[in-house]
Amino acid sequence: MKKKIEKEKLTTILSDEKVFRKVIIEQNNIIVELLTQIAMSQRNSLADGFVVSMKSKYLKTMETLANEAIEETT
Repeated sequence: MKKKIEKEKLTTILSDEKVFRKVIIEQNNIIVELLTQIAMSQRNSLADGFVVSMKSKYLKTMETLANEAIEETT
């Protein structure tokens, strides 16, 4: 991938819709993980419960979207 980036501009690579979607999904996952770590570091059991609940909701939503995408392609 590094060699490909060196040969092409990053914006050209990201212009591919599938690649761009993967990047956005990965960025969202990283943001969720970082926010989870920040919230969990506060050592507040109420916040911990909220974080676990929201992360679970996010993962279920991602799973639903993935299943819908798979069904559309079959």
